[in-house]
Amino acid sequence: MNRKVFISVLGTGFYSSCSYVKGDFISSETRFVQQATMEYVDVAHWGVDDAVFILLTDGSRKNNWDMEITSRKNFRTNEVESYKSLQAVLKEMNLPCLVHDISIPDGKNEEEMWQIFTKLFDVLDSGDELYFDLTHSFRYLPMLILVFGNYAKFLKDTTVKHISYGNYEARDLLMNQAPIIDLLPLVALQEWTFAAANFKNFGKMGDLTTSIVSVTNRWSIATKQERRVKESIINLKNNINEFEKRIVTCRGRELLKGDAVNAVKQHIDMALDSSFPQPIKEILRSLKDGIMQFSNESVDNLRYAINWCIKYNMVQQAYTLGQESIITILCEKMKAVNPFAPTEEKEFRSYIAAILGINVKYVNDEKEWNITLTRHRLLSRAFFSLEWVKQLRKPYGKMTANRNQINHAGFLGTVSATLIIKQLQETIEACFSILDQSLEMPTVPKMGEKLLINLSNHPYALWEQKQRDAAEVYGECVDLPFPNIEPSYDETEIERLAKEYFDKIQKMRGDRRLTVHVMGEFTFSCSLIEKLRKNGIKCIASCAERQVEIVDNSIKQVVFNFERFREYGCK
Repeated sequence: MNRKVFISVLGTGFYSSCSYVKGDFISSETRFVQQATMEYVDVAHWGVDDAVFILLTDGSRKNNWDMEITSRKNFRTNEVESYKSLQAVLKEMNLPCLVHDISIPDGKNEEEMWQIFTKLFDVLDSGDELYFDLTHSFRYLPMLILVFGNYAKFLKDTTVKHISYGNYEARDLLMNQAPIIDLLPLVALQEWTFAAANFKNFGKMGDLTTSIVSVTNRWSIATKQERRVKESIINLKNNINEFEKRIVTCRGRELLKGDAVNAVKQHIDMALDSSFPQPIKEILRSLKDGIMQFSNESVDNLRYAINWCIKYNMVQQAYTLGQESIITILCEKMKAVNPFAPTEEKEFRSYIAAILGINVKYVNDEKEWNITLTRHRLLSRAFFSLEWVKQLRKPYGKMTANRNQINHAGFLGTVSATLIIKQLQETIEACFSILDQSLEMPTVPKMGEKLLINLSNHPYALWEQKQRDAAEVYGECVDLPFPNIEPSYDETEIERLAKEYFDKIQKMRGDRRLTVHVMGEFTFSCSLIEKLRKNGIKCIASCAERQVEIVDNSIKQVVFNFERFREYGCK
């Protein structure tokens, strides 16, 4: 359990007796507001590990603390009166926790101000719950205590539970009762200010909603409207937390949907119509202005999310959302030429990414294309011919490179952090300025004739009629003699030869739909077929029935009767 700590500054003046009141609470009649305040916060029922700290200047120790004090002259009447010191009063209260007197300077200059600050800070433990009485604080000490409370909150994880002022001058003369003024809202205002600064500088809204929820927790719910507002504030906090998590983790689909951020706007509107303090309402209006552009189910939400990340220096999130949003927008704009099935959304995204991400030196070198581009070769050629694709590729390439630099923690390059940050907005603006245009659609020419390449040691001219008939579905057949594979070849030589034949086949292909008939040495065939299939080229083998005949009782004659073609691998 956290330690409770009461802190008060004792003054030098002559204090007259009265009772202090707060709501239904009425204190004992006392000269010292410290006694009344400790009764109000129930120090009598604190634990032995809790503490009371009374801060004393030399003057206050002499005039109001020391046990030797038994009388003092009342400066109003000039008469000497019986006078019991605060130390004596606290001793009579028989508190369960220790009371510590802390000597402090008068605070006449900056050096003494920091001495007071240090003495206060040094007596606190981590996690302390602080109860302040500011009644007798002099000069700047009330302001110092307010600032000190937040300072200790950050460095020692303390919490200000109570802060008050006994207003003797405002007492009811007939009842001789003075009000205890709750100053905790001033602490809340500081918290709201810090939270607003966090939002303004870093886009962090969570601290703000936590502070607002703490306000509603102090409400005594009397009406249905107050109950609805309190529930709405809790939902506001939850929706803000959800929105922030989606930004931080780059949840593009959810950000595009916009449900969380639009719920935030609705809950803010309800809070603005409530009895919240005006400072909170001003902060909430500022928050709403910051998210006003977001709407329901709009691809524009992606751009707003990117701008949010740029504004609040969330560089990694901005690069990730930027690159993926560009692909998303292009998939939507180019859906009329989407060659993939409805269930292949991921494949279309990969295809668009490949169109934008290919190295410019490989655009016209189709043997360097990946399988995604090769699978739809004619469409890829059409995309590469478009002027907007050529313009978009450069800033998109920078964006990709910088995103990779971030994701690989800078271990795979030497790009400076300054340059990555500098190029963020430049590349985003360059890309979206192109996407905002009316983009020309790629025009895909009609597919050319089919072509069958016969890579084997059995020329097409020697095929039996049944095999020729079966081959007609693959188009014109062109022979490519199978290479001579020496037994001495190692894996490196096989791989080199397979790449050589892959390049030959690509050149023979042209615009025709290609099938390759591969029959020959296994290791070479395996390597070549793998390359061909990765590039979307169908590979087939001949399947035949083997018949053995014995001629003249000694000669074995093997005959293969063609039955069908079978495709390598799974569809």
